Amino acid sequence: MQIKQTLTARGALAALVVIVATGLAACSSPATSTNTLLKPGTPTDTLINVAAIEPERSLIPADSSYSSGATFTPLLFSGLSYLNPDGTIANELATAVVPNPDCTEYDIQIRSGEVFSDGTKLKSDNFIQAWNDAAKASNRRLKAGLFAPIEGFSDTANQNLTGLQRLSDTHFKVYLTQPTCDFPMRLTDPAFVPLPDSAFDSAGNVTSGFGENPYGYGPYMLAREGAWEHGIQLTLVPNTRYHGPRQAQNAGLTFKFYHDPDQAYEDLTRGALDIDETLPDRAKDSFTEQLGKRTLAVSSAHVKFLAIPSSGHFTLGTEEGRLRRAAISQAINRDDIVKRFFNGTREVATDFVTPTIAGHTTKLPGNEVLTYQPDIARSLWERANQISPWTDGDTFTIARPDNGLNTWIDAALSSIGETLGIRTAGESYLDQRAIDLAVTRHDIDAAFLVDWQSPYPGMHSYLQPCFSTDGYANNIGYSAPDFDAVLNQARGVSDDAAANREYQRAEEILLRDLPVLPLWHAKSLIGWSAKIADVVPNWRGSVQYWKVSAN
Repeated sequence: MQIKQTLTARGALAALVVIVATGLAACSSPATSTNTLLKPGTPTDTLINVAAIEPERSLIPADSSYSSGATFTPLLFSGLSYLNPDGTIANELATAVVPNPDCTEYDIQIRSGEVFSDGTKLKSDNFIQAWNDAAKASNRRLKAGLFAPIEGFSDTANQNLTGLQRLSDTHFKVYLTQPTCDFPMRLTDPAFVPLPDSAFDSAGNVTSGFGENPYGYGPYMLAREGAWEHGIQLTLVPNTRYHGPRQAQNAGLTFKFYHDPDQAYEDLTRGALDIDETLPDRAKDSFTEQLGKRTLAVSSAHVKFLAIPSSGHFTLGTEEGRLRRAAISQAINRDDIVKRFFNGTREVATDFVTPTIAGHTTKLPGNEVLTYQPDIARSLWERANQISPWTDGDTFTIARPDNGLNTWIDAALSSIGETLGIRTAGESYLDQRAIDLAVTRHDIDAAFLVDWQSPYPGMHSYLQPCFSTDGYANNIGYSAPDFDAVLNQARGVSDDAAANREYQRAEEILLRDLPVLPLWHAKSLIGWSAKIADVVPNWRGSVQYWKVSAN
């Protein structure tokens, strides 16, 4: 099903006033809250056990990554709004989000009487403080770029955003530097949630301790202080002070951190695990036989890229870099890999977004560079050699976890090596988290895989974070002024179809430079135990854990 942004049309935005209904190893264990916690003697077999990847960063919402932290922050925190399973907006703490006619100002009102899980009052100031912390350059928050449209962002090294105006405890306004008609959709990202007063130090910055033991206004809270047991698990229990629409339907969740997806799958099949969203390659032929009707294979907003660091022969912005990146792309036989390794659970990429998103196309000019064309690949490689020779001492490497999850990488390396006549190799890491840490620290020379799941259904949610100069998921330092200019132009277009045409122009620039190589789109493969029911995916293809119930 193609999901369209429903709040980008100028007329619809001008009239928008939405009222919210009130109403992978193992062991157990944030909130320094007076709320009901997991008390001694509570039977842990009432909790739902979930396979997970441990966050490589803190759980501060504006600093938590989408590769792992995205599972936890929407459960611990609520913002102005969230997304329905079909990708449309439903308000959560907001009672109204109203733009002016040109989408440069937003008037926001929130529910009164709500409190955080520690019992403190939730006010408009808690949004403003959290957004200021996220945007401040000196804090180096991962998602700071999301706040770039707000006035004062470029001056936030040591001061607050100037585009946030408090009107009352339940009312504030946001002023943007240019028309941004999809801003309400962006507000569904957890980076925009409010944080309690105690999260901040005297300078107004969120403390590192809060990132270890966070609490907020969400359907869940940490079972106790220290419930994030590093390398083992993280345990959540329902937040009884939450009165929003995402009420927890279970007694709690224990996210067990696995290094080995095969071990997680084995635990699932023998009843020691309740939900697994990371089924290993070997399970793709047999998981329906093993689990019967307790499986789902659904379309997702998940795309796989191969990122090549900008250095040496592959330096971005150089002719040699462009030639070699295009050669590597056309030396990978995506169709063969999808057929041999993924049993129909992948679809070869034709652009930089997924088919679940309005604006995705199979006919993007220049996308032949994403197809297997060995003769062209060899020709491009030879042209690059005329600029700077690839020597016998050079090796093209791809980082991979030693957990059996990416066995197809050997086939890709073999295809590249045989096509181009070069030496290739895999570079081993303990698990995906170790690779993510190396990427975050810019301590990696090998090409590496990027799994991107869009935070909201729109082309901007792929292109801006991953490829704009200030994008928070731009891990290889790609910067192209012409790309940034087209992206900025697109965000001010209120008509969906016209905006998507602009975003497609931006994609053509990406095909020219290939900062990453799009590989394929994935289906979400979900398996669960006989102990639970109501496993319902959201628009991204991820489990809505608050809906899961025990049989």
